Amino acid sequence: MVEFLTPPQIIELIKVTYQALKDSEAEINELNVFPVPDGDTGTNLRLTMEKVVEEVQKAPARMDGVSKAIIYGALMGARGNSGVILSQILRGFFEAVSEVEKLGPREIIEGLKNAREVAYQAVRKPVEGTMLTVLKDTYRGIKGFKRKEVSLIEILESALSAAKESLRKTPDYLPVLKEAGVVDAGGFGLVVMLEGIVDYLKGERLNKEELVENFVRAPKLIEESINYQYCTEFLIKGQKISRGELEEQLELLGDSIVVAGDESQVRVHVHTNEPDRALRLGLERGDISEVRINNMWEQIERKTEVDGRLKLVAIVSGEGLKDVFKSLGAEVVINGGQSMNPSASEIVEALKKIPSRKAIVLPNNKNIVLA
Repeated sequence: MVEFLTPPQIIELIKVTYQALKDSEAEINELNVFPVPDGDTGTNLRLTMEKVVEEVQKAPARMDGVSKAIIYGALMGARGNSGVILSQILRGFFEAVSEVEKLGPREIIEGLKNAREVAYQAVRKPVEGTMLTVLKDTYRGIKGFKRKEVSLIEILESALSAAKESLRKTPDYLPVLKEAGVVDAGGFGLVVMLEGIVDYLKGERLNKEELVENFVRAPKLIEESINYQYCTEFLIKGQKISRGELEEQLELLGDSIVVAGDESQVRVHVHTNEPDRALRLGLERGDISEVRINNMWEQIERKTEVDGRLKLVAIVSGEGLKDVFKSLGAEVVINGGQSMNPSASEIVEALKKIPSRKAIVLPNNKNIVLA
């Protein structure tokens, strides 16, 4: 059993958390309804960690070098609201432990404490019931062990347990989650990362099936008014950038404001109707790059259309019948018929290809009905 985490082991765990997010990306996306139901939280978290993996593999195998690479990679790769917050969680954690030689229970407690503080500071108006709450409760769940003798795996299992308990309660904080019948997507992402770490250190594979069973539900379609149209993101490189002053000016333009980084590099995320003015604020402070502007109204409209549309899956034999069913509107056609019945798993895989939550399966043969 691992007693401490050395720099090479931390590099390996970074890869593990990236893979856990990649494996669970679709399920995390499925949950996303806050701050807008655009279904990209899992993708944003995965892309953020992808850049971290890229940077950390080039780092010297010392704690200061690994920490610096993780902090830099997370800021450079941060995508979306959830990705920027994750970058600050990683920044806070690894700033706190960058000068030690290895991580044990006490270092993990201190790292999570600082991660909580840095992440909350980066968000202009922190909202409870999000990944910030899950982070805060995770720290609360282990801070009492600071003066006790516990093993590394015990502290991590306690952190995972606290994170799961917090995730279950996220709908109690956010009415939009309760109405949709889901837990917070970003919070679920943090749980996935912790689960990946714990399972790996115990020599097990990621227990994704149990996580999905306990936490993932398809959200109910809800009508929600989104005040701001454009999700605007960019990176500023300059000198002596005042994050506080920038946040105040961005607040006049929109909401969901996250400003992360330091005096020389700042990652900005804001929902606004005036992305040009937001970019101008960046240009006033230095050079801007990695500009992304997404029309959230279009995203929500497309998602609503796709989720609400009824699709057809047909099971037929022969190219002629395939063409007929496709011409009549079948989204997916499966090979099957008398004496060549598809399995239940083949039908499930066909349903997974459909961009909708509603479908009718046409078995076209009584022997296929049971499957």
